[in-house]
Amino acid sequence: MEIFIILTVLASYAVGYLLYYMYGKEEQKGRNYDRYQKYDRYQV
Repeated sequence: MEIFIILTVLASYAVGYLLYYMYGKEEQKGRNYDRYQKYDRYQV
């Protein structure tokens, strides 16, 4: 029974990490895009 609990905890950590990794990458892309948009505005 303890092994099952440990596996469940590890699985939830893995899923959470994957979601964080995926959404974190998307957020960084968004931030970089905003930064470039501001840069373009200053250049014009």
